[in-house]
Amino acid sequence: MTELVIIVIMTAWASQYDPGVMEKVVANQQKWGRLPVAVLPDVDGFVAVSDCSRIGDVLYLRPTGQVNWEKYLIVDCAGSEATRDWMKVGNIVAEVDAQTAIRWGTVRMGARVEVGKRIRRFVAR
Repeated sequence: MTELVIIVIMTAWASQYDPGVMEKVVANQQKWGRLPVAVLPDVDGFVAVSDCSRIGDVLYLRPTGQVNWEKYLIVDCAGSEATRDWMKVGNIVAEVDAQTAIRWGTVRMGARVEVGKRIRRFVAR
C-alpha cells in the first residue's frame, strides 16, 4: 500500500496574475511546445515561479493555516533578472492565477503560503 504524504518545506508569499493573463500564458506555452496541447495535468490552478527550468513541474501550495494542499502546474517564470530579484527580495515563491486569488480571498494582496513536497511512503499491511 502506498501512502501519499506532503511535508512543508518552506513558508513564503504568493503574488497573483490579473484575470485572463494566465490563460494566455498557458496557450503560448502550449504553442511553443513547453506544455502538452491535448491534456494538461489535473491541477487546482497555474503558477509562475522564478526558475524557468521548472515549467511543466507541479508545485504544492496552501495558504498558511489551511489543511488541504492544492496542486499547481508551473506554466510561467520570471522573464528578467529584475523580476527574479523582486521575487527573491520579497520572498515570493509563486504568482498564482486570478481564480486562485479569488478562491483564497487574496485579490490585490499577497497570500502567505506554505510550499509542500510530495513524498510517497510505502506502508506494509
